[in-house]
Amino acid sequence: MKPVPQPRPHSDKELLAKGATLMFGSMPFIFSGPVLFYFIGFPLLDEGKVWGIVLSAVFSIAAIVLFVSGLMKVLKGFFSAR
Repeated sequence: MKPVPQPRPHSDKELLAKGATLMFGSMPFIFSGPVLFYFIGFPLLDEGKVWGIVLSAVFSIAAIVLFVSGLMKVLKGFFSAR
């Protein structure tokens, strides 16, 4: 008697695409946060102004949030049970 092959689970391609879009959408923020910190934040900090550092921190936090939410969607697309 031959064993019956079980169907392989399929990934949710729409969820994978949404997650990858979020991860790639975070790329400008990933690079612009440190650039703003170096070129705007440090010179303004010498003058006593902190808005440049706050702006670069907002960009960096936005990059982290977008990347992690995209990664969560990608993982959910791979491992979710349909």
